Amino acid sequence: MMTGRQQTGGIALLVVCLLSILGAMALMSGGKKTVDPPQEARSPSLEIRLAGDVRRPGVYFVPAGFNAGDVLKRTGEWDDAFRTSPPEGLNRPLRRGDVLDMVVAPDGQRSIRLRQMPAAERMTLGIPLDLNTASEEELALVPGIGSKTALLIVQERNRRKVFHTLDELTGVFGIKARRLEGLRPYLTVE
Repeated sequence: MMTGRQQTGGIALLVVCLLSILGAMALMSGGKKTVDPPQEARSPSLEIRLAGDVRRPGVYFVPAGFNAGDVLKRTGEWDDAFRTSPPEGLNRPLRRGDVLDMVVAPDGQRSIRLRQMPAAERMTLGIPLDLNTASEEELALVPGIGSKTALLIVQERNRRKVFHTLDELTGVFGIKARRLEGLRPYLTVE
């Protein structure tokens, strides 16, 4: 006959063995899930922010090709007034880093203003800065670009009028091929 202490030890040993077996099975399967994500989750997404006089402000990840109307419908901010007098730009496809700023006038009329997120917010979300529109201060936020290099980039942009490719940055003093490779994830030319 086993004592209470022996029974408790046997149960504990059994639990440890079962957990070990389950752990080994998880490792052997590689921790892969067999359920595919929905199609929407697999498509490229845009990081946009809903701001202003809205119920649920914040950053949203929406499928590429969405416009402001699509976002307002999805977030429950759509108003029947938009059907009769849609705000300008409501049907334009959104771009990464767009902000939909909803404003409600004292008479209750709602309007939408589209603008870009500040550079620091875009960088936090992993959205590259456009080399042709970023200010000197914004460029200085990019890792590997200090204030001096940012000034040189803006001067080169003014001289060229526009950058057509990121490779043209090698025309800026101090930016060679190796340094350019480190800057690529943070910059784009649109």
